[in-house]
Amino acid sequence: MSESTKPTNECAVLFADLVGSTQLYQRVGDTSAFELVDRCIRTMRIAVETKRGRVVKHTGDGLMAVFRDADSAADATLAIHQTVKELPSGPDQKLAVRIGFHFGGVVVSGTDVFGETVNFAARLAELASPGKAITSAETARRLGPEWRSVIHTLPPRVIRGLSKPADLCEVMCEAVGELIRRAIDDGRTRRPPRDRLNALLSFLYAMWMNDCRSALEAAGLDPQVGFLHALRPGRASLALDLMEEFRPWADRLALTLINRGQLKAHDFVLREGGAVALQPDARKAVVVAYQERKKDDINHPLLAQSVPLGLVPLVQARLLARAMRDDGAPYVPFVAK
Repeated sequence: MSESTKPTNECAVLFADLVGSTQLYQRVGDTSAFELVDRCIRTMRIAVETKRGRVVKHTGDGLMAVFRDADSAADATLAIHQTVKELPSGPDQKLAVRIGFHFGGVVVSGTDVFGETVNFAARLAELASPGKAITSAETARRLGPEWRSVIHTLPPRVIRGLSKPADLCEVMCEAVGELIRRAIDDGRTRRPPRDRLNALLSFLYAMWMNDCRSALEAAGLDPQVGFLHALRPGRASLALDLMEEFRPWADRLALTLINRGQLKAHDFVLREGGAVALQPDARKAVVVAYQERKKDDINHPLLAQSVPLGLVPLVQARLLARAMRDDGAPYVPFVAK
């Protein structure tokens, strides 16, 4: 933003635009098309307000909204895509939304906002594909971890009005949609998991915990006696302690399976009482993907050499055993990079 502009506020500016409305009017006629477009815009407005945003104005077949932070804009982005997608429509009445949002300084005048942030967000919406959302790399860095993990970096693009290419990111709305929408709203649920993403995470965490338990036993340690988790009969507290170091790898694999379309909504079953679990075939697919991921070589920061990911629990267990016996340096947890 140029130094001559003096923003009076900072916020996330979002532009959402319906794609295909012109063709819709031609296919189904003015009355039916207007009703569907109006329903979509009203649904988008509700999604914005539900996520603590404010609709500034309508922009043709779309709207402009502002949010206090980037996370709220991302939440609204997902909500808009999902609510529009779920609207009842016929085979010739499909509509999609393209969204762009950017966080920065704006000039406030009454209920409207102006400035380079607004213009940039509008340009991002023009670049987005139907059903997609684009944000700036700067805004993406402001997002919480649950969003950063589903951000795809795009090649630098030339934006109209800017002197140099801009670093952009695409929000994987379609990948996030069916499987993790509820998890973002409700957070982590377990014993039992009550949504698809948490069911997948619980399954992956359980496999990592079992590997950590075996590694601790191989290193001569009692997996029942831990430091971070409370001691309970039958609970492998030390294995749970060690497994904490591998949660990011489970999270990454879960998002990879979702983003690649290897798991769909129908791969999960809703059981009595509200619990959600993987179907048998889906469990097999996850186990195969887990075993393949364990073959990946990673650079162990302490050993300074390449080690298969599947052997890292054993390496860490041996390092922990050595530290507990005062045979070496203090224990250094394994940090994913």
